[in-house]
Formats: sequence, C-alpha cells, structure tokens
Amino acid sequence: GKYFTTYTAITSASSPVTSAIKTHYAADTSGGAIVFNLPALSSTDTLEEIRIKLNTAGNNLTITPNGSDTIEGQSTYILSIAKSSVTCIASSGTNWEII
Repeated sequence: GKYFTTYTAITSASSPVTSAIKTHYAADTSGGAIVFNLPALSSTDTLEEIRIKLNTAGNNLTITPNGSDTIEGQSTYILSIAKSSVTCIASSGTNWEII
C-alpha cells in the first residue's frame, strides 16, 4: 500500500527541504519562506505521494520539482494561505499531479 510513514515539521530554518515519499510535512512559514524540493520522478514509483500542509502562514511555501519535471505543467506550486494543503502524486511521466 501507499501508506504515509513519516510526519515532519518544517520551518524556514529547514529550507530548502529535500522531500521524501510517503511523508506528511507540516509547514510553518511565519518566520520566513520555505523552498520545498520534490524528488525526481525518474526515481519515484507511479502513484507515490507526498503531503504538505501549511499550518501557519506568513510567507510563501514554494514547491519545486526536480530538473525538468513539472507540477501540473508548471515550474513551481506555491502555498500561502494557512491551513491549505496539497498531496503531490507521482505520475508515470515527468509531471507531479496535485490533489
């Protein structure tokens, strides 16, 4: 199954974050922005997931794909509203899907 195995709290002090599959990240950007780097899709199994929740806002949390990978066809995805969250799903190509 595709179960989440790790819970990780992140802040601007953690930035840039090197993310891991099957991990839920709880973010706090009140002290500064966070850059969140996704792993390369070429080294990720299809349908693997990473969850990110912006618990406390104040600055942007910018999610960036690896190399030429994209997120819904874009080069970045930004969370800026407190309590917003995304689940990044590895597709079979070079594009992360967001749900």
